[in-house]
Amino acid sequence: AERSVIQVPRFGAMTRSQQSDFSRHWPLTFRKPSFVPLEITDKVTLFYGRLLQRAVEVGGGLCGCVIVDKAGREVVAAADESSSHPLRHAVMVAIERVAGAQLDEVESGAKRPRTEEDYLCQDCEVVTTHEPCIMCA
Repeated sequence: AERSVIQVPRFGAMTRSQQSDFSRHWPLTFRKPSFVPLEITDKVTLFYGRLLQRAVEVGGGLCGCVIVDKAGREVVAAADESSSHPLRHAVMVAIERVAGAQLDEVESGAKRPRTEEDYLCQDCEVVTTHEPCIMCA
């Protein structure tokens, strides 16, 4: 019997056509991926690059955090303050500032609509200079 080496795919099939191609040498079943690969455009790269640069500026050598709303406007920015208290990581300080701003709105008499989904930092994105710890994630 003659032996040969066959190159096999390193990763599972992402499409039915890949599954068909990959099944030539070994029977496979196709499981549709539960995620859609994200297309990152130059515009998106530039946007998040600016947010990351802002977080670096705010952090000043420590962890920095910027929270933006769904329109891409900066809501708050904060730096790590754990030298004053061990739980004052940049993300926690930023969330505290968002809560403070919302409290100021309420105390000033401004009415805002309440919904079932109304929650602190709803529809916001957080950009940090460092991967968040378990507490901040």
